[in-house]
This record gives sequence, C-alpha cells and structure tokens, in this order.
Amino acid sequence: MAKLQDLGSHLKRNLRYLHGPWVKKASGYEEGFAKAIGASPVDETVWDCTWRSLRVEVKKCKAQAWIPLEPYAELLQKKRKISNDLVTLFLFRKGDENAIESFSLMLTSKLIQLMGLKPKNAPLVIELANSFNKHLNIQFRLTKNQIIAKADYPTQ
Repeated sequence: MAKLQDLGSHLKRNLRYLHGPWVKKASGYEEGFAKAIGASPVDETVWDCTWRSLRVEVKKCKAQAWIPLEPYAELLQKKRKISNDLVTLFLFRKGDENAIESFSLMLTSKLIQLMGLKPKNAPLVIELANSFNKHLNIQFRLTKNQIIAKADYPTQ
C-alpha cells in the first residue's frame, strides 16, 4: 500500500515533468497532471486521481489556495473518520510559466481539521450551501506558508 511519503518521493524525482499547457489552466488541469505522474484520473468530488493506492486531490496555486468547504463537509458527514489513503497535493506554480516549481502534500484528514470542519458543523455548511441552490461557495483560504508549515510532506 502506497504512503504519502512514497508519492512525495515520486513527485520529487519527477518534478521536471510537471510542466505544459495544463499548468496555466484555471480548471480542468487534473488530467494533464495525472498523465504527467502516471496516475489515473477519476471523476470524484474530493479527489482527482489515483496513484497506486492513494486517492489524490490536486490543488494548483501560487501564493494561496482557496478550498471549498462543502465537498469536505459532505465527505465528513458520510465518513466520520477519513482514511490516510486520501491526500491533498498542493502544486505551486512558477510565476506565469507553464511549470510547477514545488509542491506540498497533506493528509486530507489534517486539511479538514485545519479548516475547522467537524462532524457537528458539517451539516450546517451543507444546509447553507443548499439553501442557495448550491450557488453559494464557502471557501477556506490557506497561504503557501501556512500550507508548507502544516504539510505532512513539505514543499521541495
């Protein structure tokens, strides 16, 4: 069974391949990323691809990442314990270039804790989003420095 550190080592060895037109895309970059690292893209809410036995959510950012709370609240409401095979990968883009300069990995369970989501407040987030017909996007912001400080596999 693959571990977060295995993925981190794989990404570190293959960082030079993390470039191309997909890097500049605001959305829809997940398939290009998956292809670049030999992962399989999936159509799931809180993960974008699988690499070995890990489910990987990809967040591409520069100085900060905006993370929607609702999908994580839904996940937390379904499963009170999030397994260690679900990880969030933060890719840090190199200026305006088509390249990723560094990355950090965090267990998704830790990200959920960092956002302050708890099983008791998850229904509130979902209810609020639903009351606006899913047109309300509640987001949590993390700076690059915050991500690096809390990462299980810090930026390389």
